[in-house]
Amino acid sequence: MSEEKRFAGLTNEELVLVYDRFNDYLKELNSKLDKNIVHERTVTDRGEAIRVHHLSDKEVVEFKNSEYYRYSTSIVDKLSPIVELIKESEISIESLVK
Repeated sequence: MSEEKRFAGLTNEELVLVYDRFNDYLKELNSKLDKNIVHERTVTDRGEAIRVHHLSDKEVVEFKNSEYYRYSTSIVDKLSPIVELIKESEISIESLVK
């Protein structure tokens, strides 16, 4: 891919992939936070397990104020208009999204 089709060293396809992964992750996370829960994946001697943590309203607010959550939402917010333009201008990208 030529350099003019790169943004910060990433190709359009890479930008779409990063955006879609973070966006899907945040949608799922927000759905869980709306129910005051989060899931944690843990590995035990018997294999992988998912642990459910029930959160208070205060803990949900604290989670949403965490650096991790703010960085994640910032990435999605910043990439959204860029990815929208990419998807509009490059029909070949749409095949990656589906």
